[in-house]
Amino acid sequence: MKKHFDRKTAPLLFHRLYHYVALPLTAIWLALQTFLFMAASFAEPRALPVALLFLTLTGLSAATFIGFFKWKPFSWYTALALFLFQWIYMILVAVLAHFPPLFVAFVALISAAVAVLLFLYYLKRKPLFIPVPPPFADQNLDALDEKNKSCKFCGAWLMPPDASTCPVCGAKTENA
Repeated sequence: MKKHFDRKTAPLLFHRLYHYVALPLTAIWLALQTFLFMAASFAEPRALPVALLFLTLTGLSAATFIGFFKWKPFSWYTALALFLFQWIYMILVAVLAHFPPLFVAFVALISAAVAVLLFLYYLKRKPLFIPVPPPFADQNLDALDEKNKSCKFCGAWLMPPDASTCPVCGAKTENA
């Protein structure tokens, strides 16, 4: 699985679509779904877990949306938590709304597939949010690849070419 280390070269079309379209629409859809569910079963005790999950999803959605603007490390973690809680939420609503077991299984399967795909997508892009220093970054191990002027540890392009350290991972180059 190829990891992406540079925002300029990483394919981020889906990230932008998720950030600016899917994340806000999901929040609106969950709010509508929760409102309709709560209106139908307001006095019932089964409405409390749905309300708590909705509040959790709202907080995670807001934190992820805001964190994505500046590529904050917390947004990567909140996005992963959001995938998990959305999966739980979809199953809980399907079960509590007394849908047929086959439909609940279908919802669980589709929600799990979407959550896994999103998890894998953002797992490959974790270094874009959380720069991870490579092992032995403090040692001068010929980190600069002369052929393409990229860091041998993380693959990031070094700007300018005479840089003494990699601007992404901090590995020392031959110019140090």
